[in-house]
Amino acid sequence: MMNYKLVQTGVTDIHNTDGKYVTQVYDILETATDQTVIEGIHGYKDEAKKLCRHLNMGGGFDGNTPSFFLARIPSYGTQGV
Repeated sequence: MMNYKLVQTGVTDIHNTDGKYVTQVYDILETATDQTVIEGIHGYKDEAKKLCRHLNMGGGFDGNTPSFFLARIPSYGTQGV
């Protein structure tokens, strides 16, 4: 069963170490929970697919990532203290 899938979320211009411009931006979505487990992968589609395949072959939480692992923590100083 495929618990994770690759989703193209946009395009951007980034100058990488090879001197090429990479324009695809990908997220990896956990299909059972509809949670984005990895976002903003800038690179070639083959690299993003390899990471998604790694998760589907047991490199993650088998499609049940706890939501607190994915919670965003505000940066220090952004709460008007």
